[in-house]
Amino acid sequence: MPGPHRNSIVLGDLAVWERQDDSFFRDLFYLTAIGNNPVRRRIVALLQSKYKSRIRPWTLVHPSAQVGQSVEIGAGTCLAPAAIVTTRTRIGQHCIVNVKTSVSHDCEIGDYVNLNPNVTVCGSVTIGDAANVGAGATIIDHVRIGAGAVIGAGAVVVRDIPPNVTAMGIPARVVKRHLEQASA
Repeated sequence: MPGPHRNSIVLGDLAVWERQDDSFFRDLFYLTAIGNNPVRRRIVALLQSKYKSRIRPWTLVHPSAQVGQSVEIGAGTCLAPAAIVTTRTRIGQHCIVNVKTSVSHDCEIGDYVNLNPNVTVCGSVTIGDAANVGAGATIIDHVRIGAGAVIGAGAVVVRDIPPNVTAMGIPARVVKRHLEQASA
């Protein structure tokens, strides 16, 4: 996966970038590992509209993360320490697969998804764009989580969850409907 080397430098806020010539942008990558999905999406949109192809998203896979065969990881995604992604799985762009999160076989994870620490995603699960799965939640096999859904910390998801809702509990059940759409 393309990206900077171990000797990477943090450059600061965007004001620093305004004063730079084209040579500054050579081999420049960015990572937006911000836990708030709508904010992360807006920052990526700003960077893409302002700088176009002058900078590229960095896909970060921590050295202690384990990635199996036939795994596709989208640009700008962060796999944190001790994250596990087994096999035949697709993780979208600009996602966060946090510390000690496990994503099993044959899963489809959309863009801008946040899987918080210690999440367990069992096999053949689909998670829609901009969903946020709370710390320690478990999603059993063959479940679909809708775009923009929020799964509470520690929840156990045993059935499909529609888009733009909050689900909590064991088993998880919908407790709130959101007005904001996943693409916001």
